[in-house]
Amino acid sequence: STVQYLKDTSERVENTITNLGNFAYYTVTNIAEKLVTPFTANETRKNLPVVIALQRMQKDVDFLDEVATRTPQLTKLEFAVLFSSVLVSAISPSLLSVKIVEVIVPSMAALAASVGISAEYVGKVAVSNGKEISALAIQAAAEAEAVLATAERNKAILPLCVGIATTASAFALLAPSFLSDFSSRFSVQVITEIYLICPLIAVLAAAIGGLASQESRSLAGKAAGIGNRRFAMSKSVGKTWLSASEQVEQSANRLTAKWRSFVFGVVAAPVVAICFPGTLALKSIICAAIASAQAAYYLAIAEYSLAEAVDAVALKSRCAAVSDTYANQGTRAGSILPFTSALAGLCAAASAAAVETLPLIHMPEIQCLLAVTFPLGAALFGAAASVSKARCEADAAASLEAVSILGSGNMNERDPKRMYEG
Repeated sequence: STVQYLKDTSERVENTITNLGNFAYYTVTNIAEKLVTPFTANETRKNLPVVIALQRMQKDVDFLDEVATRTPQLTKLEFAVLFSSVLVSAISPSLLSVKIVEVIVPSMAALAASVGISAEYVGKVAVSNGKEISALAIQAAAEAEAVLATAERNKAILPLCVGIATTASAFALLAPSFLSDFSSRFSVQVITEIYLICPLIAVLAAAIGGLASQESRSLAGKAAGIGNRRFAMSKSVGKTWLSASEQVEQSANRLTAKWRSFVFGVVAAPVVAICFPGTLALKSIICAAIASAQAAYYLAIAEYSLAEAVDAVALKSRCAAVSDTYANQGTRAGSILPFTSALAGLCAAASAAAVETLPLIHMPEIQCLLAVTFPLGAALFGAAASVSKARCEADAAASLEAVSILGSGNMNERDPKRMYEG
């Protein structure tokens, strides 16, 4: 049918444009590589495991460019401008006078060069955006690492508190037997208040552990939350937005929870021991045992909070690394843009000089060949610049997509490699 025919024709045109753009890009890239002598590693270095691993990582990074090449990177408008500039330059000597050709050919070369120069602007802006975004992600990951280190430092006293409380509870269990044996052996009357020393030590250790656990958990939550709002989408930010009064209230609640934890660590064990029937020695054993259990509980919840924070901070570091990798890939793809702009401008200037020799040539074929040479070069460099610009935009978009995962908190939720698939 007519619709199917038009659709097939459109697909063939897009494939042709894509192939021409890739041809121009790889041609200019090969020219640039030939002009610079690359460093050649020896065979021993090439076979090192780390070099092989880096090569494998490079293939993974190049996957985005391979996906991007499946779609037309040279737009139909750019292709029309470049093709028309070359066509007009080729046929103008045989159809128009020399005076008009001397104006048209340099104008067409300048028009083709302007495509490459504008592509350099767009590509460099995309590269800059990607680098800035990745820098912000790295900064957020570094801040989270610093806060997490502070949380680890505050948690470091918890094992000591658990050890002291456990030791005190063990001595509280041995104290009655030891004092009874000591009293009968030396006929000395021992005051019963000495039973309170071990429970007192255990309770103080539990109370200190409660404060350390509360502070460590607070810092762990802060480390896990750094960058979430900073890189979240506007829709999700509105759900967690807090006014100044709400932030003050939240800060006060955290401080209250800290002192409540301290009071609970000090009061809970003695209150339970007092309510428990028995002698003072038995109450001391129960108080020390409960305080030891409290200290162990504080250590467990602190370790759990820190484990969650470590996972979240590792996710931030991974996202920042992925974002920086794609930003650097964009920088690499855009490194050819100044080269293409300079050569396109050179072709535009050379075409103005070349048309001055047309009156000296009397063969129309040679005149057409001379007139089209430099506009064709400018069009080639303009097409290469457009393809490079499209790759810079793709890498910048992948860098942004990797960072946006910080706002969602799920690394598997989005994959930059899938952005251009389907």
